[in-house]
Amino acid sequence: MEDRANVGLVIVSVLFPIVGLILFFVKKKETPKAAKAYIIAAAISFVVCLLINIIVMAVAGSMVATMVSYGALMC
Repeated sequence: MEDRANVGLVIVSVLFPIVGLILFFVKKKETPKAAKAYIIAAAISFVVCLLINIIVMAVAGSMVATMVSYGALMC
Protein backbone atom coordinates (compact mmCIF):
# COMPACT_ATOMS: atom_id res chain seq x y z
CA MET A 1 0.00 0.00 0.00
CA GLU A 2 1.27 3.42 -0.94
CA ASP A 3 1.79 5.82 1.97
CA ARG A 4 0.56 9.02 0.33
CA ALA A 5 -2.12 11.36 1.61
CA ASN A 6 -5.31 11.60 -0.38
CA VAL A 7 -5.69 15.22 -1.56
CA GLY A 8 -9.44 15.13 -0.98
CA LEU A 9 -8.98 14.00 2.62
CA VAL A 10 -6.37 16.71 3.21
CA ILE A 11 -8.85 19.32 1.94
CA VAL A 12 -11.54 17.90 4.22
CA SER A 13 -9.02 18.04 7.09
CA VAL A 14 -8.44 21.73 6.39
CA LEU A 15 -12.15 22.51 6.22
CA PHE A 16 -13.07 20.36 9.24
CA PRO A 17 -10.08 19.94 11.60
CA ILE A 18 -11.88 17.33 13.72
CA VAL A 19 -11.94 15.05 10.66
CA GLY A 20 -8.16 15.44 10.31
CA LEU A 21 -7.74 14.48 13.96
CA ILE A 22 -9.91 11.40 13.50
CA LEU A 23 -8.10 10.43 10.29
CA PHE A 24 -4.77 10.75 12.09
CA PHE A 25 -5.74 8.24 14.77
CA VAL A 26 -7.39 5.87 12.28
CA LYS A 27 -4.56 5.87 9.72
CA LYS A 28 -1.41 6.27 11.87
CA LYS A 29 -0.61 2.53 12.00
CA GLU A 30 -1.14 1.63 8.34
CA THR A 31 -0.03 4.87 6.62
CA PRO A 32 1.97 7.06 9.04
CA LYS A 33 3.07 9.66 6.45
CA ALA A 34 -0.50 10.20 5.26
CA ALA A 35 -1.71 10.40 8.87
CA LYS A 36 0.91 13.07 9.57
CA ALA A 37 -0.30 15.08 6.56
CA TYR A 38 -3.87 14.95 7.87
CA ILE A 39 -2.95 16.13 11.36
CA ILE A 40 -0.71 18.90 10.00
CA ALA A 41 -3.51 20.16 7.74
CA ALA A 42 -5.95 20.10 10.66
CA ALA A 43 -3.51 21.89 12.97
CA ILE A 44 -2.75 24.63 10.44
CA SER A 45 -6.46 25.16 9.82
CA PHE A 46 -7.17 25.32 13.56
CA VAL A 47 -4.41 27.87 14.20
CA VAL A 48 -5.48 30.06 11.27
CA CYS A 49 -9.11 30.04 12.47
CA LEU A 50 -7.98 30.85 16.00
CA LEU A 51 -5.90 33.81 14.80
CA ILE A 52 -8.75 35.12 12.65
CA ASN A 53 -11.12 34.90 15.63
CA ILE A 54 -8.67 36.78 17.87
CA ILE A 55 -8.28 39.53 15.26
CA VAL A 56 -12.04 39.85 14.76
CA MET A 57 -12.65 40.05 18.52
CA ALA A 58 -9.93 42.69 18.93
CA VAL A 59 -11.40 44.82 16.14
CA ALA A 60 -14.94 44.43 17.49
CA GLY A 61 -13.79 45.32 21.01
CA SER A 62 -11.99 48.36 19.69
CA MET A 63 -15.11 49.49 17.83
CA VAL A 64 -17.29 49.11 20.91
CA ALA A 65 -14.76 50.98 23.07
CA THR A 66 -14.67 53.82 20.54
CA MET A 67 -18.46 54.02 20.44
CA VAL A 68 -18.68 54.11 24.23
CA SER A 69 -16.05 56.83 24.49
CA TYR A 70 -17.97 59.03 22.04
CA GLY A 71 -21.24 58.41 23.84
CA ALA A 72 -22.78 56.67 20.85
CA LEU A 73 -23.51 53.61 22.91
CA MET A 74 -25.50 54.40 26.04
CA CYS A 75 -25.71 51.34 28.24
